[in-house]
Amino acid sequence: MQVVATFNHPLITPLGLTQYVRLRATRTMINESFRSSRVLGVPPAPVPPTSTSTNTPRPSDTPPPTFTFTPSETYTPSQTSTSTESPTPTPTPACTMLSIQSVNFSSNRLEVTFRNDNEAPFYLNGVYLNWNKPILYPSMYTNRMYMNMQVHWSGQDLSPPTRAGNVSSPEGTWDPSANRYVGGQSNTLWRVEFINGPRNLADYMEVWDFNGTVFHFEPGDCQLTINQPTPEAPTNTPTNTPPFECGWYVLNFVAFRANGVVQFQVTNNGQTPVIVTEINLYWVSYFSGMVLDFIAFGGPSAWDPTAIVVWQGNHFGSPTGGDQVLTNTSTVGTWLVEPGPVINPGETVNMWLDFDGTSGNLQAEWNAHPSDFNDTYFIYDNGCYSEMVPYATLAPTYTPSRTPTFTITPTPSRTRTPSVTPTPSRTRTPGPTHTPSRTPTRTLTPTRTPVPQPTDPGSGQ
Repeated sequence: MQVVATFNHPLITPLGLTQYVRLRATRTMINESFRSSRVLGVPPAPVPPTSTSTNTPRPSDTPPPTFTFTPSETYTPSQTSTSTESPTPTPTPACTMLSIQSVNFSSNRLEVTFRNDNEAPFYLNGVYLNWNKPILYPSMYTNRMYMNMQVHWSGQDLSPPTRAGNVSSPEGTWDPSANRYVGGQSNTLWRVEFINGPRNLADYMEVWDFNGTVFHFEPGDCQLTINQPTPEAPTNTPTNTPPFECGWYVLNFVAFRANGVVQFQVTNNGQTPVIVTEINLYWVSYFSGMVLDFIAFGGPSAWDPTAIVVWQGNHFGSPTGGDQVLTNTSTVGTWLVEPGPVINPGETVNMWLDFDGTSGNLQAEWNAHPSDFNDTYFIYDNGCYSEMVPYATLAPTYTPSRTPTFTITPTPSRTRTPSVTPTPSRTRTPGPTHTPSRTPTRTLTPTRTPVPQPTDPGSGQ
């Protein structure tokens, strides 16, 4: 059978070549076919007797004999079955082809590499984590488990073993949406992170400290167990406890931060880790409604995931300051880490105080000063204590809102005032000078003076 389909496909083009393109599809198939049967056991056809030839005149106008075409046996192919594609079932991965490739330490994490030699994948659905806590780190706890760079479990488990996911009595939070995929023919890395313990687990732990850890996978509930060879127990020899000096532990104020956060730093200059078991905090309440919300250790900020919140509560301070004793046995707030945060040797750790009631900087908004925290000190598990390096107490600063500011005005004591000069009495101002009117000038008329007469010398006069 042959099926032909023709379709004129319209064209939408600015070239103006043609309106459509003719498409044609042809399919050929065998609907039904049979092989012609071979006939057996049939008697041969009878042969007519041979006649004796006689001279018989050949009739005229006799048409020649007609030859009939007898088909010969044609090979007919046998019926061929047409293959139909059917879904191939996915093989179930074999548990024997899933294994633990390696167990190693990386800083504060344990790393386990899984190897899957199946074509099909596996999925991690539960972890029974067995671990031995180092004696110097009693407050060390399991923090996160992650795989394919995604966290699938988080919590704060201080007491081993840690149960996560589809196991008996699970703890913490299991995230079923995280990528827990172990691909076929590949290696996959799994990690668990520990907080408040040594910076390098390899300094205080061995991989066999995790023997008995069980990983559960599906499908098939396959299980892998950590079973590292354990060396022979060494002969117990007394070890000398490293000496310590209380002066090795230093507590410093650092800065006021945004959102009412205050930053401190504590440094361990010793050779062994120490644990902060008590915080004696001295602080001043700057405004109504100011409360201490939490205290955290570690991390680059107060809200970083690596910062350990060791105390939490809503504690009100005093406008004049006061000593607030915060421990795992005090009734003020809640002490969350037992027995307390660890400060490793040679390490400087941030301490964060978060005060609620403001989103600003306490120093910028309320004129806070480091000296407001003077007398704050820590007590450690070895009996030492360290007091915050004190700051000089500032004299009260008077602000315009409290004290009016006067404008500086020159005073007689500073500005020379001229003495009083007597005012001269009123001087009579001469009036206008009288200008005489034009008077005719009298011209003297010479008088005639008589001329004396000459005297006669003889007269005796």
